[in-house]
Amino acid sequence: MIKDFIKSLLYQRQCPICGIRLKRFLPLEPLFADNLRKYTSKYKIEKLETLNPKEYYCPSCKCTDRDRLYAAYLQKINNFKDLHLLDIAPGASLRYFLQKRVKKYRSVDLYRTDVDDQLDICNMHKYSDNMFDFIICSHVLEHVPDDIQAMKEIYRILKPGGEAIVMVPISSEFNDFDEDLTINDEAEQWRRFMQNDHVRMYNREVFFKRWESVKFKINIYSKSFFSSRVYRKLGLTKSSALYVVSK
Repeated sequence: MIKDFIKSLLYQRQCPICGIRLKRFLPLEPLFADNLRKYTSKYKIEKLETLNPKEYYCPSCKCTDRDRLYAAYLQKINNFKDLHLLDIAPGASLRYFLQKRVKKYRSVDLYRTDVDDQLDICNMHKYSDNMFDFIICSHVLEHVPDDIQAMKEIYRILKPGGEAIVMVPISSEFNDFDEDLTINDEAEQWRRFMQNDHVRMYNREVFFKRWESVKFKINIYSKSFFSSRVYRKLGLTKSSALYVVSK
């Protein structure tokens, strides 16, 4: 009993995906921040809403801090195990976690071969209308030229009453929106969009309006929803926020 109590004081972090308890999660590799400095981006990695560069990776399953946030939310859903879930551009650790827990799991990506279906998010023709209970679309839309068409496809294949986790990089420091589909210069993409394969940098206002334009309701779940204790346990920053749209 005493050992368990001492361990709970020392190992205050716990990964909801693999279950490991630890003192701290691992930091993000410096390459990302180095590139932002190299290409003189105005954006700072520590100012991104849902990213903790000091406690990013789980050393056991390699999940990210946002993966841990998604898992925590999904476990709050009453019928979590009965979901028919679509995972767009899946992360390895979260996919393994979901495959073992939900009733029906499907993964999709346009380019990868390690998924169930190779489809364009803007034309997921293999999936029928109102097919899925839940969809995860994490850090995908900043890569997609026609993001509104992708949102329409997500709306089409999601069941009435269904939900989707929808996440993109958003800076808590700047409130401007930047989009340019014509750029083909790596340095300029890093400078303006924080990565060389991104075509836009969202702010909350534009991100929300685009989802609302295709008839979705968007919900924000932050520390007040999960609790400060859960945020500490998952290694999340105070500014971390989860965006979930509902049909």
